Amino acid sequence: MGFSASVNKWKAKFGKAADPGAAKPAVSFPQDETGADPAVQHLQELRVQGVEPGLVILRFEDYRLLSHTYDKDKMDWLKAEIRSSIERLAAAYIAADDLLALRQFAPDEFGVFISNGKTAPPLYLHKIGDTLCSKLQSDMEAIMSGMEMGTVAFIHSHAQFDSNQGNTYYAFLNAYYNARMMFAGTDGTAYHPYRDDILAILEEENISVLAQPIMNLQSGDVFGWEVLTRGPRNTPFYSPLELFEYAFQTDLLIRMECLVTSKALLEIASREIKEQVFINVTAISLGHPIYLSFLLDQLKKVPQVAPTQLIFEITERHAIKDYHEMGVTIRKYRDHGFRFAVDDAGAGYSSLLTISELIPDIIKIDKSLIQNIDQISVKRSILKALMQFAQEIQCEVVAEGIERVEEAEVLFQHEVQMGQGYYFARPEPLNENTAGSRENRLEHIRKMQSQIRKLRETARE
Repeated sequence: MGFSASVNKWKAKFGKAADPGAAKPAVSFPQDETGADPAVQHLQELRVQGVEPGLVILRFEDYRLLSHTYDKDKMDWLKAEIRSSIERLAAAYIAADDLLALRQFAPDEFGVFISNGKTAPPLYLHKIGDTLCSKLQSDMEAIMSGMEMGTVAFIHSHAQFDSNQGNTYYAFLNAYYNARMMFAGTDGTAYHPYRDDILAILEEENISVLAQPIMNLQSGDVFGWEVLTRGPRNTPFYSPLELFEYAFQTDLLIRMECLVTSKALLEIASREIKEQVFINVTAISLGHPIYLSFLLDQLKKVPQVAPTQLIFEITERHAIKDYHEMGVTIRKYRDHGFRFAVDDAGAGYSSLLTISELIPDIIKIDKSLIQNIDQISVKRSILKALMQFAQEIQCEVVAEGIERVEEAEVLFQHEVQMGQGYYFARPEPLNENTAGSRENRLEHIRKMQSQIRKLRETARE
C-alpha cells in the first residue's frame, strides 16, 4: 500500500477524513513563520493588558531517529499531524481565554503559551503539560501504529515569563531557555557565573559594531564591509571570541546575535552604506526559526537596506550537526534574497565540508593560510587548489588577514577576486561618521585603490 493510501485509510479508520466545513481551532500554529513572529506580537499585546504568560514545551523525543529513517514527505506529514493534534487538544483541555498562542520552536519542539487568568503558576503549567503530553502521545501512537512507523515518545517542560523583563521578545526567549533547561534536568534559574553580566550587556545593548572594508582586487573599489563586534572595554567580554562563547554557555547566544544584527542594520541604514555587508552568524542561530523572523522584522524598520545587500558568514564557532537541515534553512533565507559565505576555508576539515555540503555564494580563505604565503610554497599550492574548486562551484573568493604587500602580490598572481586585512584597512567604528572621519576614510580608500592598481600591474609583468 502506498503512503497516500495508508494515510487515507488511517484517517477513515479514526474518523479524521477531511471535512471542508470543519471549524478551524481558535488558536493555531502560524502557517508562515518566516515573517514577523505572530506569537510574540500577540503576547506583547496581552502583556500590555497585564497578562503574564507561561510556556509549555512538548518535545517529540524520537524525531531525530525517525528523520534518519523515513523520507521528507513522511516526516513533513507527521509534523503536520502533531501540530493538528496539539491544536485540537489545546482547544479541548485549556479554557479559551487562557490559550494565548502556539509556536513551533524546532522540528521536535512545540510551544503552547497559556495563562490562568493574569498569571501562569508553575503547578498549573505542569498540570497542562502532563495532560497535553499524555493525550498527544496517545494520539500519535495511534497514528504511528497505523502508518507502521514504530514507537513515539513525548516529554514536556514549562516556564513562566519574567514580569520584570519589559521587552516581550527577550522575555519570550528567556522562557524558552528556562523550559529547555528543564529537559536537561537543570533549573533554568541556576545561572552561569557570567550570566548576569551577559544579560546586562544585552539589556544595555553595550556592544560596539565595527566595519572593515573588503576590497575588490580587480577594480580597486570597496566591494563590501564586514561587521565586527566588540564587547564592553576593560571586561572579559571585549573580545568577540569570549563575548560569543560566554553568550553560548549562558544560552543567550541567539539574543546576542539578534542584538548584533539589529545594531548592524541600524548603522548600515544611518550611514547610508550601499555596498555589500557581511554579518557573522553561527549555525545555531541561523537554524533557529526565531532568527529569520526577527531579521525580517528588523528589515521592515530600515527599508533602505535590502536583503540582497546582506551576506551572512557562517562561522565555525559551533559545528553544523545536520547539513541536510541546514541546507533547507539556507534555502528559506535565499528565497528572501540573502546570500551566504563560509568562513575559515583552508583552516581545517570542517570548513571544507561546509563548503561542499552547502555551496555558499562566497568562500572566505582563512588568514592562517594567507600569513607568509609568499614564503611557503605549500600554502600557495593550497590556494591554487581552492581557487580552482571555487571556480568549479561558481563561488567568489575573499582572502582574509592580508597584512603585507608580499602576501597581496601572491593573491594578485592567483587572481583572487577580493581581499581583506590590515594591509588595506583596520576595522573602524561605524558610528564615527563626522565630516573629518568621512574624508579620512575616502582618502584612505583612494590610497588603497592606488596600491591595488600598482599590485595588479606588478602581477601582470
